[in-house]
Amino acid sequence: MILHSEWWLRAHYGRAFDVLAFVPRGIGSMDGLIMRRPDRPAPSEAELEAPEPGEERELRAARSDVRRLHREYATLNAAHDAYAEAYARQAQQLQTRGLARRGRDALRRMARR
Repeated sequence: MILHSEWWLRAHYGRAFDVLAFVPRGIGSMDGLIMRRPDRPAPSEAELEAPEPGEERELRAARSDVRRLHREYATLNAAHDAYAEAYARQAQQLQTRGLARRGRDALRRMARR
């Protein structure tokens, strides 16, 4: 899910399109934009990605995104650590069973001699 405010949509999408209207709840429960391709040249990728000059909400939003990414990273890292520990335990159990089985087999062979 991606959430953008009206000002952000107008500021950023407005660089590539003429924003004709913002329609609150226009598509089910989602807001909508009515846009048209302008007669001017398309902006570069850098122009599209650049923060809106003088807009302090851009920095707040970027900081919020960084905090969210740190939380997601910590969650994924913890899940990976738990998986790695479970994998190591399972591998150890399988190895122990295999060694025990080989030991029993060796004892049986020795007993037959």
